[in-house]
Amino acid sequence: MGRRASAGDAASGSLASESGGAPPADVRRASRAGGEANSRARCPSRGRTRGASITRIEPADRAGATATVAPVDQSCETKCGPTTRVAVTPRTIAIDGPAGAGKSTIGALVAERLGYLFLDTGAMYRAVALAAIRKGIDPDDSEQLAKLARDSRITIGPPTVRDGRAYTVLFDGADVTWDIRSAEVDASVSQVARVPAVRDAMLEQQRDLARRGRVVMVGRDIGTVVLPEAECKVFLTASAAERAKRREEELAARGEVRPRQELLTEILRRDQLDSERKVAPLRIADDAIVVQTDGLSVGQALEQVLAIVMRPAPAA
Repeated sequence: MGRRASAGDAASGSLASESGGAPPADVRRASRAGGEANSRARCPSRGRTRGASITRIEPADRAGATATVAPVDQSCETKCGPTTRVAVTPRTIAIDGPAGAGKSTIGALVAERLGYLFLDTGAMYRAVALAAIRKGIDPDDSEQLAKLARDSRITIGPPTVRDGRAYTVLFDGADVTWDIRSAEVDASVSQVARVPAVRDAMLEQQRDLARRGRVVMVGRDIGTVVLPEAECKVFLTASAAERAKRREEELAARGEVRPRQELLTEILRRDQLDSERKVAPLRIADDAIVVQTDGLSVGQALEQVLAIVMRPAPAA
């Protein structure tokens, strides 16, 4: 069981659902200040990153190939005063949690602050689930789902349209950014994500990105399966009632209306499927720090997570 974080500073705003609407892109290098990576530290203190720019995941030139990241020129500098502990930032940051806990929102903001790459692995599984629905593939047909995952080309990058999206998701070249957030996908994505061969196909791309370092990756099994050696692990969570409330507000902002009770039932069902699946179930990594976000604004939740990520290294 992970450790729990202490309360953060007050800030305005409300914490959005994980399913989109966060200001930054799903995969990006931000232009704001960040920290210098060092693989020997679990959690860092403050540093500075210069010259970062936006990038995106692009699979290689054949279907199902490992994703690649466009090179980014940048220089990093860490300064410490004579009485300051030597401080570093972790190369890999894993943020896990249940549906609607705000992982994408907070993860993207942390990546923006540090100038790191950001990847929401849930968008990858949602894209496969959407394709399965469109092709009429049964969510219990493991063989067909696995083939679909291997043969599909998924691209996640910065927003290409100013319509409130946090990022753009392309599936075989088609923009499916909002389509992967439909109620149909919500209902089937957990079934699709529990198929071992589907996870294997996605896992290869996710780990390839992590090997490059300087990445914030969010999902349900990042700290336990995808990146068990991640240098900083956070488990972001909230009560089911709070997550249903956020989801209702998010949908309302897009002009969609769904009863909160229906959303609560859906979230509880997803929690059960995610935590009870045989492959990579949702659970708290032993070395993760738990952040409970009930009643917190985006700013408050972000400050709690940054306090974990940006701690000074222990004195020698």
